[in-house]
Amino acid sequence: MDWELGEFRHEGFQKNFRRGVLTGDAEKAKTLVADLKAFGAATPFEFPGLAETAKTLLAFQVAQQQIIPTMQVLGDIAAATGKPLQEMAQIYGKIKSQGKLTAETL
Repeated sequence: MDWELGEFRHEGFQKNFRRGVLTGDAEKAKTLVADLKAFGAATPFEFPGLAETAKTLLAFQVAQQQIIPTMQVLGDIAAATGKPLQEMAQIYGKIKSQGKLTAETL
């Protein structure tokens, strides 16, 4: 991806989070962005991917305080399987929303 385009998306995502678009509260959004940056600094994952994964998890009704712990587990699974973190978040969200694991989900 083009760095400038990625940086633009990164900044736009932060602004939307800060406004509370995805969390409903600007302060919570600011905290989540800071948590994602810290998580990215401590892992091999980069902020844009983490932000998209957080967005996916929020869409699947994962509570904000559970975003980082959930991403830690999903990150471990992604690292062990070689699958992208975002794909793990999609699978997790589908399982969570359906309340069961099916072959179709995988």
